[in-house]
This record gives sequence, C-alpha cells and structure tokens, in this order.
Amino acid sequence: MKIKDYFFARFGIMGVSITSENLAMFLTANGTDGEMDFSEALKNDLDKVFLKVVFDLLVAPNVSEDDFSISYDKNSLKEWYKVECKRLGVEDLFSGLDSGVEDMSFLA
Repeated sequence: MKIKDYFFARFGIMGVSITSENLAMFLTANGTDGEMDFSEALKNDLDKVFLKVVFDLLVAPNVSEDDFSISYDKNSLKEWYKVECKRLGVEDLFSGLDSGVEDMSFLA
C-alpha cells in the first residue's frame, strides 16, 4: 500500500472526499511522498501529517455553486482533531481560540 492509499482510506473512514490533486498538494506541502510504500514505522509521522491536512480542511470554507457543494461535518472533525492532538502529543491549534465575535462596530 502506498502512503496516498493510506490517506485515502483514512479519509474514506471519516466520510471525507478529497481529490488526488488536493491530496498530492497537501502531502507535498508537508514533505511527504504519496508514492512511497506505507510502513508501520512511518505510521506515527504520517498520522501527524494527516492531522495537518485535517486542520487545513477544517479552516477551509465550505464550497457551494449551483448543485455542487463540498462540506464536512466540521464539528465531528474538530472533536476527532482534539483527540488525535492529545494522542500524538501535538499542539491543538484550535485550543484557546474564541470563535465568537463580540464587537464588530469598527467595521461601520
């Protein structure tokens, strides 16, 4: 199994569709060759890369045009992301962020 196949399988389990081109872009940006053979020795490092890809998906806007749309259950993905950050010993980039807007008067 290739590394890209491992990522496609993980996304499939989570109900997330991703194109080959987008996956290649994410893997390349994280210094990972999707054509390399997967091995258990690489699993922990690959899970960290996968976590970064999921983070990128979580901060991306939903896409919708005519009858075509791309969206994910972002709340479920965020919960999974938090658990994986703890498991892998990686900083949760969402922790401490306040998503509420209190005052937008400066825009007036």
